[in-house]
Formats: sequence, structure tokens, C-alpha cells
Amino acid sequence: MAATLLSSLRSILLQLFDSGAIKFADPGQEFTLKSGAKSPAYFNLRTLNNNAKLREEASGLMWQACQLGDNATYDCICGVPLGAICYADAISLAHDLPLVLKRPFAKQHGVSKKLVDSDLPKGSNCLVVEDVVTSGTSVIETVTALRDAGFVVTHAVTFIDREQGGKERLGTEYNVHLSSVCTGSQVLDILYQNNKISTELKDYVQQYLSANNMIVAKEPPVQAKQLNFQERALLTANPVAKKLLNVMTQKSTNLIFSADVDSLDTLLDLASIVGPHICAIKTHINTFAVENFKLDLIYKLRNVADEQNFLILEDSKFADIGNTVYKQYVDGYHICEWADFVTAHAVSGPGVIEALVKGSGNRDRACLLIAQMSSDGNLASEAYTNGVLKIAEDHSGFVAGFICRQKLSSKPNFIHITPGVKLAAGMGTLGQQYLTPDEVIKNRQSDVVIVGSGIYQAEDPLAATIAYKEAAFAAYNDLL
Repeated sequence: MAATLLSSLRSILLQLFDSGAIKFADPGQEFTLKSGAKSPAYFNLRTLNNNAKLREEASGLMWQACQLGDNATYDCICGVPLGAICYADAISLAHDLPLVLKRPFAKQHGVSKKLVDSDLPKGSNCLVVEDVVTSGTSVIETVTALRDAGFVVTHAVTFIDREQGGKERLGTEYNVHLSSVCTGSQVLDILYQNNKISTELKDYVQQYLSANNMIVAKEPPVQAKQLNFQERALLTANPVAKKLLNVMTQKSTNLIFSADVDSLDTLLDLASIVGPHICAIKTHINTFAVENFKLDLIYKLRNVADEQNFLILEDSKFADIGNTVYKQYVDGYHICEWADFVTAHAVSGPGVIEALVKGSGNRDRACLLIAQMSSDGNLASEAYTNGVLKIAEDHSGFVAGFICRQKLSSKPNFIHITPGVKLAAGMGTLGQQYLTPDEVIKNRQSDVVIVGSGIYQAEDPLAATIAYKEAAFAAYNDLL
């Protein structure tokens, strides 16, 4: 390995070890791997998702590794879901290779319900990317799905080959050549040379790797962990939902501020204060009289949102027939021009979504369907909620998710957003039922909290915003 590559690899491995992403068990102790096998060595490269620079370096090394040897060329690239999709995406961008998405499960909506959807011609040569290979089972599942979809797959690349049978199994049984940035033995050598592990531990783990180099995966594999926002963004086609998931990841916030204030000037002032700590701001533009509405002020809000990297959710709750909804969306307050997404009731049927799609034109826009409500005595029955879910699945290209009281769908592209949140649970003066961030995110498994009066009525709105942000995001992290 060239000196520059070795230096880069050493830097990455040392940082992974220091962060706890590479762990070794004491003699007599073992970790359970995804394959079902037991091992004293544990490599969790998913932590690289939180470090863009390190992830880019690792992806670069993987690309160089698969260029060595027989000089194979590739028409496209596919990451093994879900941990390796980010590396495939980085390589795709760096080397102008089309990215093919292999889903962890088949779609249950739309026309195509295949594991792999692509417009690329059959016979395209696809490089498969994985982060860590043990038995090779995850790579094999992806290779099989790609071949079933008409792709040619002859090569795969991984960051770490644990040397436990995966490379041999892929080559002899599936005719796939596996390249790697490093092996388990090389990881041990580098950590030992840099005084990270003892001689005794190195020898113990090396002995295990040598004695267990043909592991067969146990069935069934352990259940996958809950997807994080970044992983869900990679599986989401809706541009607004993808942007929101990415913003939540980048800013470490799943808080939407509901700006239920009396004037656009106040709204602008609060947006500038809380903007760095929210993923979106929720407006009720129809609470301002049309004669007092100034489009230049709302465009200033749009500028603040772009500068501080948050989205605008206009809570118009569209519910009329299609033609009326179209006029409400396009005319009057010109909502289609400045709001990233809007809320809508499904009571009038799918026509409301079709009208919003038409009004959006070529803009990246979306809507949230109101599936449940937080007010006491509301009429959103279970049958109604189920009907909303069906409409959302039929229009997932435009529906980004739901306003709801708890998680309703297991599909990663739908974002669940819950209003009526305060740090202390209780009942409001007008029948609003308040839940805590912990209850909403951890127990009800919603994704995002909406907070209004808890922020704008606070003595210090900024401090209140930070408190809600930290509480909600901590609850999200606890689920991962």
C-alpha cells in the first residue's frame, strides 16, 4: 500500500477506534455480529455518517481499492442497504456514476414493487459497495437483487474485510471479486503499532480470526436497527421530505416552531432568533388580513429560511374541492411561491393533492396530510386515519408525511410530525392536549415535534427553543 494511502487509512482507523466504532472484547467475551456469528472484534462504520470529511476519505480509499488489479470499469454503483449507501453515494458524486438504489424491502405502493428500480439499460455493470464484510450475506443479497433486475455484477468493494469467509464465498459461489481497503489483520496491526491495543489483545483477536475464517451466516439475521434520518433521506424520493430529513441531520434538530403570532414583523423577528435551532417554521398566513399582507415580508422570511437552513410549513389545512384549493394555493397569499410544504385534510379525497401538485408547477413542493388531531373531542376516527394513509401511499411523490399523534406508517419516506408539545404534559384552555417530547418521540415514535406557545410566550424564546430542541433530539437519539 502506498505511503499516502497508508497514512490516510491509519488516520481513519485511529479516529474510529478513539470514537468507539472499533471495539475488542476481553478474552472470554464476544460480540454478536449481524451475520449471527460471535466475535471478539466489532467494527461499526455507521459512525462515519456523522463525519462528512472522514466519510469522504473512506469512500475515496474504497474507490482506489476497487481500481487495483484487473482495471474493471463500471456503469453504475449500488450500496448495500443501509449502512453502505452513503459511501456509494459519495463515490457516485465524485466519479459521476449513476447511483442504483436497492431497497431493504420491496415497495408496497405504486406500479413497481421491485427491490431495485432503475432506468439504466439491462446489462449495465454495477459495482457493489459494503462497509464491513464478514460472511458476505448482505453483499450476496444485493448482488442477487441486482442480477434479477438485469444488472451485471462482477465486483464488490468493502472498507474492512474481516477475513472470515466472505471474500471466498463471494468468489467461489457468486463469481464476485471482493476488493477491500484493509483486512481485520491489518486493522489489528495498525492499532498495535500506534499503541492502541496490547500484544495480548492483538494475539487473542488474531488467533480468533485465523481459526474462524469460514463462517456461515445464521438464519434469520438479527433485526435491523431503526433507521436514522440520514439513512431515510437516501431512501426518499420526495425532494421536500429528503431536504427536511437532511436538515434535521445537519442541524441536530427535529423541532418545528409554530409561529402563531399577530404580525409578519414579529414572525420575522422570531424566525431570525430561533432559526439556527429549528428544522422548519410553521406559519398560519390566513390569520393575517389580506389587506395587511405584504408579499415582500414573506419573501424576507423565505430568505431567512434559506440563510439559516430551515423549511417553511404553511398550515393552511386545505380541505375544499380541487378547483378551490388550487386558487387558494396559487392566488391570494401566493403560498405556492414561498412555502416548501403545506398541510391538507383528506376529507375531500385525493383531489386536494392533485390541485396542490398542479399549483406547484415545477417547484419542489409537498404536503402533509392531517391524519390525527390533538384537540379534545376531534372527529378523526381510526377509519378516517386509515383512509388518509391509503391516499398518502397512492400519492407518495407529493405527500411527505403526516400531522399525527403517533407513528402511523413503517415506510421510511413518510415523516410523522406531532403538534401540541410542551415540556410538561397537560390540557390547554381551548381543549389542546399537550404531550412531552419524550412521549411523542420515544413512546409514540413520531419524528418531529411542533412547539408554539412554549416558545413565543417564553420570557426567553431562544433559551426555550434550545430546551425543546435538545429534549426532542435526545429522545430521537435514544431510539437509534
